[in-house]
Amino acid sequence: LKRDVELGLLDNVVQDAGGTTTARQSAGLATFITNWDAGVTLFSISDGLGTAAWNFALATTTCARALTLAQLNTANYQAWVDGGKPNVLLLSGDKKIDFSQLALTATSGAVQLRFNIPPGQAKFITAVEGWLSDFGPLEVVPDPQMDLGTFWETRTVYLIDSRYVGIGFLGKRNMLVEPLSKTGDATPEHVLSEYTLQVSAPSAHALVPNLTA
Repeated sequence: LKRDVELGLLDNVVQDAGGTTTARQSAGLATFITNWDAGVTLFSISDGLGTAAWNFALATTTCARALTLAQLNTANYQAWVDGGKPNVLLLSGDKKIDFSQLALTATSGAVQLRFNIPPGQAKFITAVEGWLSDFGPLEVVPDPQMDLGTFWETRTVYLIDSRYVGIGFLGKRNMLVEPLSKTGDATPEHVLSEYTLQVSAPSAHALVPNLTA
């Protein structure tokens, strides 16, 4: 259930107050973000209020782009100018491999890769766990839920200022476990949770969309 919650909060979905026959819907993180790499012209961006999603109907795999340092710098700069300080680079495992490759290739524009070699036998190191950008350090965090998501999650990289994003739970329904009526030897239970994404400063974050698979 928590995996499903995480995936939903990272999606490109708008909020919905619900009705007599429909459930309420929390907006996904993407719909709060308006800072992004401007290299894609086939998108219409969200309104930053959780009420309008990114429209990428025209963005297909034929115009998808490989992840570059220039894209990340553009998005990071926009968030920084707006007062944000992104400290987490959140991306799928597939995109994490691409990011590590940026630091391991001579054409990426990255400066020297530095790391501490642990004691013991020599190790073949191909992973990059942090990015010291021009506007501050970011922890590089691969999210397995994004690899299992839709076109949006698998092809988007988020730059998040963790001070201004979180989850709000309604009342005591934070994964509340309640017993149900016993049936024979079975003792069933159910889990209740009502939550919403809280983005207190949308301009503090950024993203890079429509990347190659």
